Amino acid sequence: MARAHTAPSKELVEGRRRLDAWRQTRKTRAMPEDLWALAARLGARHGVSPTARALGLRYGALRARVDAARRPAPPRFVEVGPAPPGPACRVELEDGHGARMRVDLPPQAWPVLEALGRLFLGRRA
Repeated sequence: MARAHTAPSKELVEGRRRLDAWRQTRKTRAMPEDLWALAARLGARHGVSPTARALGLRYGALRARVDAARRPAPPRFVEVGPAPPGPACRVELEDGHGARMRVDLPPQAWPVLEALGRLFLGRRA
């Protein structure tokens, strides 16, 4: 069954205009990051396949950029300090979006620290 052809949105038309302008004046083959960021935002909003067609980009390359933009940024800083006096251990985690978690654990519970950290940061243990 044939699909109905719909006109691209004004955002996609403007995106195509910007990419065509770059293509006319480019000095290297690599597309600038600001244009990739625009394409990824449009792909997330309008769908990867329609955006790739409208902008004249390879589907796989755009899909990878859209997926990467959706992933949270990995933490840039992890602080490991000395254990507090006494039997407990305090663990404080902060992800790239400012969410924080603080856990006080007795020494026998230390093996769960890695699993807690992975879950908090969005990874599977």
